[in-house]
Amino acid sequence: MIFTRKYGASTSSGTHIRIPIIKRGAVDFAVGADWTPAAGDVKVSKDGGTAANIATLPAAVAMGNTAYWEFQLSSGELACKQLVVTVGDSATKAVEDQCFVVETCGNASAMYPSDPTADNTDAETRLTNALKGTVYGVVGSSATTTSIPTSSLSPAAGVTDQFKGRIMTFAADTTTANLRGQSREITGSASGGTLTTAAFTTAPASGDTFSIT
Repeated sequence: MIFTRKYGASTSSGTHIRIPIIKRGAVDFAVGADWTPAAGDVKVSKDGGTAANIATLPAAVAMGNTAYWEFQLSSGELACKQLVVTVGDSATKAVEDQCFVVETCGNASAMYPSDPTADNTDAETRLTNALKGTVYGVVGSSATTTSIPTSSLSPAAGVTDQFKGRIMTFAADTTTANLRGQSREITGSASGGTLTTAAFTTAPASGDTFSIT
């Protein structure tokens, strides 16, 4: 089994590994009454180095009639590219031998220098910032294929040619079906919110919705 955790992360629930341990000579998961881990039963090796006792021995967490075992890893144990963890109960064995691997991320010294969590956050931030630059509007009355008064703009028009050079796109669910998804360049805009565009195929009706990107 391979798990991924942040390089050098402080001890917290986010560094824990939770797995079942099989009872010796059986197919059942071991519960707390089956095994009391002792020093030396669980070893860790950082990047193929000398095996050492795990800093915190695992504990059983009851789950109905069975249990899983929680391994709490320290920041020092996660300061490596790859951590190998082995379970080998001393004689007479109460549980089967077990092994899992933890690969680290989010640090130049980690197995994976990038942090998937941070990358997702950055992507969400970029998307949010991009959406902040999008203008949403509603067509007013007496629009033509090239001159489109608006009854609503967010953000509102404030100066002449505020939206010049940007692209106006009608919403996929706008009222005028022939305009759905159509895009044209805005060649000029008035401070009152009227947009001048390259010619659309159909004049929009009052209430049609659009975005400006």
